[in-house]
Amino acid sequence: MVRHWIVAAAVLAALPVSAQAQLPGRDEGYGPRVRATPFVGFSPGITSKGTARVLSATSPTAIDEQFEFSLGSGPVSGVNLELRFYNRFSVIASGAWSSRDASTFQTLEGFEDEYPGSDLWLAKLAAGVRLREAQPDLQMRGLNAMVFIGPALVREVPEISLLKDTQFTSAANNWGVNIGAEGELPLAKDFLAFTIGLEDNIIFWDEAGQATRLQPLWRPGYGDGAVAEIDSDHSHFWVARIGLSFRFGR
Repeated sequence: MVRHWIVAAAVLAALPVSAQAQLPGRDEGYGPRVRATPFVGFSPGITSKGTARVLSATSPTAIDEQFEFSLGSGPVSGVNLELRFYNRFSVIASGAWSSRDASTFQTLEGFEDEYPGSDLWLAKLAAGVRLREAQPDLQMRGLNAMVFIGPALVREVPEISLLKDTQFTSAANNWGVNIGAEGELPLAKDFLAFTIGLEDNIIFWDEAGQATRLQPLWRPGYGDGAVAEIDSDHSHFWVARIGLSFRFGR
């Protein structure tokens, strides 16, 4: 009889360890392995300033002109794909589209004109780090956030108008850096989550494309054959967005 009690006690002692081994891995608080997040958002206007060295068509002179151009604000839509490959670390791929109503160009001398807008196509590949609450076991919802940074490509496709004289009729690719942050709130079903994010795409403009875009600015003062070499500052392409995340895997 004593032997039976000893065996029973040993079995009972081993049960919790065995049960724990059968349970799935504990959620570390960083959420699932894979997220697919369609989103919509808004982007304010984009402004760039710079200097153009204009070679006049009417005299053998080169003159430095200060200029500024602005793209109007517009809506943004796209999708984020995230793979959390180790602990809190993720890789994010994203594609988005934004339509801009109008482009405004001006010089310090007071010349100003407005042209049709552009469609902006954005692609990025970023590295992300997820943040969590200090005690995720005490949370009713797995609240977490992420910061990310990576290279970006902004492709600008100009709208064409027969009423405007412009040589900027072909798409131009501009490289940049994407940096931002995102927060996530899981819904009643852990499969879905609400996200909100803010990111900045720092654009380094293609200066050859800028020269083509700004060509009509120099004609009134320097003749139809005037050309310019452009030194353009970088711009900030801000995006505020909300989305619904589909979450897979642990």
